[in-house]
Amino acid sequence: MRRYGCFGSCPAYDVRIAAPGNVDYRGYAHVASTGKRHGVAENAALIRLWRLLDSVEFAQLATNYLPGRQACGPWSSDGATIVLKVNLDGRERQIRHYTGCPTTPGLLTQVEAAIDAAAQDQIWLYDRAER
Repeated sequence: MRRYGCFGSCPAYDVRIAAPGNVDYRGYAHVASTGKRHGVAENAALIRLWRLLDSVEFAQLATNYLPGRQACGPWSSDGATIVLKVNLDGRERQIRHYTGCPTTPGLLTQVEAAIDAAAQDQIWLYDRAER
């Protein structure tokens, strides 16, 4: 998953979780840790993430929730863009999501949050004082 920044101070980073739970993070801007970091995903959070990704509802999500696309609706400016790439059991999927789209399904934002939770990337995203 890659989060691109916005006009403000949205965090810009990417995080990759590979089997059996290896985490690769790279921070770009508006994060506590820029550059590359490595970690290990927690099993319980990883299981929750895999269940979300393997759901019928996830398979039915649109591929683009971007301004100008029907799936976005009347959008607001200055949001961040998130690109989610999933390869699960040989099934590949990419979804682009602009956070200013009001009609984004809750499942997509749940998946994005589950990736952050499984990767435990908050240790690189925020200063200790912010947590």
